[in-house]
Amino acid sequence: MVADCGPGEEVQIDTGWMTLLAPDTTGRRRRFRAWIFTSVLSRYRFVYPCFRETTAGAIEACEVAWGFFGGIFKVLIPDYVARHIMKRVLPGVARGKSSIRRRPRGAMPGRTH
Repeated sequence: MVADCGPGEEVQIDTGWMTLLAPDTTGRRRRFRAWIFTSVLSRYRFVYPCFRETTAGAIEACEVAWGFFGGIFKVLIPDYVARHIMKRVLPGVARGKSSIRRRPRGAMPGRTH
């Protein structure tokens, strides 16, 4: 196996729908979303459940993920995360101080090229 990066360098972030929850007292079943963080080197994954995809929720998910991984990654690779949320989560990107890479069109999920 050839490493694409070193330890703590890159993490992929994505959101997605998860399973249905058990019915509540009114019989309504809700689906929930999750923020999914995957270390590029180890493929170790952290999943943070949520009901809505908001800027505040993204920041909270990142802070909890950094605690889980034991630090902040140098590069964040968003995948299908709303751009306006990423600009708020990483404001330095607009000023060139942080690094975000986009997966090339047609690239295999889970790989950085």
